[in-house]
Amino acid sequence: MKQKLITCFKVFVTMFLLSSCSDDDIDLTSSKSFSVYGLSYDIESSVIWHADNNFVANTKEYVYLDRYTDTEGNEVEDEILGFSLDGSTTQVGYYIVSLYGEGISYSEDLNSAVGKGALITIHFSSENFDELEEGIYEYNVSKEANTFTAYSSSQYDFNTTIEQEIGNASQITQGQIQVVKNDEEYEFKLNCKTSTGSELTGTYLGSCTRVDIKSKISVNHLEEVKMDAVFDTLKTITTTFWGAVFESELEDIQAPAVFHSATSGVMSIRDAMRLDDLSKRKIELALCYNRETNSILFKSPIELRSNMWRGMGFNPDVQFPCHTTFDVSPSSFTIDDFDSLNSSEDFSFDVEDNVSEIPVDSELPKIILFETGNGLKGAIKILEITPVAEEESYDWMGSLVEAETNPVATFELKVPIVSITTKLK
Repeated sequence: MKQKLITCFKVFVTMFLLSSCSDDDIDLTSSKSFSVYGLSYDIESSVIWHADNNFVANTKEYVYLDRYTDTEGNEVEDEILGFSLDGSTTQVGYYIVSLYGEGISYSEDLNSAVGKGALITIHFSSENFDELEEGIYEYNVSKEANTFTAYSSSQYDFNTTIEQEIGNASQITQGQIQVVKNDEEYEFKLNCKTSTGSELTGTYLGSCTRVDIKSKISVNHLEEVKMDAVFDTLKTITTTFWGAVFESELEDIQAPAVFHSATSGVMSIRDAMRLDDLSKRKIELALCYNRETNSILFKSPIELRSNMWRGMGFNPDVQFPCHTTFDVSPSSFTIDDFDSLNSSEDFSFDVEDNVSEIPVDSELPKIILFETGNGLKGAIKILEITPVAEEESYDWMGSLVEAETNPVATFELKVPIVSITTKLK
């Protein structure tokens, strides 16, 4: 399986990373050629790679009002600006069209292209899931229907390593491509510009080899995930040093209480605060602890700050913009339903807005469904909740430290493996 995934990744990367510039001038053929940087190149063959569907999620602005009393006793109301899902996500067909010049061909045995020569790779988002739809496609990175992104190379070598080609990408950044289908033949008419401003034009009329590269594994199943629930108060610690006892309190931003979906990993709040703005959008789950009711609850990251202890000036920086909807213990979704989630099509369930606390001593397992502001649906099966406890350890000076530990939720998490692009309405 590992080798198969590596092979699939290499196919995708070789289609994305393309080089440019050549002094070789190839004669222009009107129905099967392209021109760029003032030079023309014949197109000998074409391949249509049918990949997994793209998903486009419409988002809207979401404002969370964080009301609290500051350290001086003043009533404060802060607006935390973020985003939430605006309706359901839409699917579009994903097709990669490769136009190969002399010297490059598709190898059925290797399920990849081989050789060296000129090429253009076009990534189409089509309204049709089963066929590349006819029509005019506009350059746009949104991946919405009837858009494309593309790359070109005057002399790409499939024998070179990925590292050798990284610095030579020639990206198409403007233009239109017309797609016409006639029986088993396709016609592609290109009128584009590259990132350097050079005109790229061309036409290909002919048959296309069709290759299916859709994933066989479509669910990311994470087991034994552990998240600490962050306190809404200070944690207490007692230190014994040379017979003297010192009591103090501890802030909690080092708790691994948030989940970053792009890395499929748990992060501490401190580390998540250091991320750039784009990465912070991928913080989609947060786990909090209510000391008064001895319960945990999954919360929207945009609401995390209001569920933490306030003090020492760090809270205003705890801002993660994604608003996630949770449905705790949904009546129509069972443990068997969770275990049966094996493909992206299984995630067609609706997620009701039902955030509720889960007592630490609850009967487990329990199911939680969620839908993030980035359009990702998922399911959690809580396996174990470890209650608040005291942890004993010796520091480097030999003093005995007794510190509260956070309650820890251990769970399985399933999300579909899909490519989702967000668009702000």
